[in-house]
Amino acid sequence: MVHTERANLKIRPYVKWGQERLHVKLETLEIISSKWGIPLSSKQIDKFSLFIQHLLSWNRRFNLISKNDSNISGITKHILDSLTLLRFISLPQNAEIMDIGSGAGFPAIPLKIAREGLDFNLVESTHKKFLFLKDIARKLDFSNFLIFNQRAEELSRRDEFRNKYDFATAKALTDLTGMVKACFPFLETGGILICYKGERLEQELKELKQEVRREIFEVIKKESIVITEIGLKRSLIAIQKKLDF
Repeated sequence: MVHTERANLKIRPYVKWGQERLHVKLETLEIISSKWGIPLSSKQIDKFSLFIQHLLSWNRRFNLISKNDSNISGITKHILDSLTLLRFISLPQNAEIMDIGSGAGFPAIPLKIAREGLDFNLVESTHKKFLFLKDIARKLDFSNFLIFNQRAEELSRRDEFRNKYDFATAKALTDLTGMVKACFPFLETGGILICYKGERLEQELKELKQEVRREIFEVIKKESIVITEIGLKRSLIAIQKKLDF
């Protein structure tokens, strides 16, 4: 009995501190999102809270995200990074989106929480990440949110997934040329690939123009976004599919 009481004394301050810190980060998320024109309801904030806590819990066992990001601040930063897409481009209600290399759910889960009407298909080849995505989608009560435990190259060979989607998203997948080759088979003609990139965007764009025929794609928008509150700089690019490969 004495041992149990001592253990509880050690745990309680940590939990209290963690909950307070989570509350502060959720307030930051709500303020920044509102400033971007993405107001979040109390229900959506609760879903972000659940997502953060569930990801931290799974990550302790399965290392779904990097060590540097495996904390409340790191996950909140990834959420805000994911939501930059909604500042960058307008997504119609019920748009069909294929997210390639979904990992621990970025950007798809934050985007789905913020815009519940979007229809998502996620492709994640790592089984433990696939299981996490299935579990958190169930806990968040998502509809029109399917997850496939396959490589994108394999799934894109199936007729029911080719030339179908309005949009595709890719974050931390590969270079720009690799993203186009992986994602374009899923897009309908006129569909748009949105890539999250870093400082090498211009160099990767130059390489894309050298490796993929110009008539196949068109860059319709690119932008650098700085989130001073969390010290993040993100480059986004939207590439329209003009022709099939």
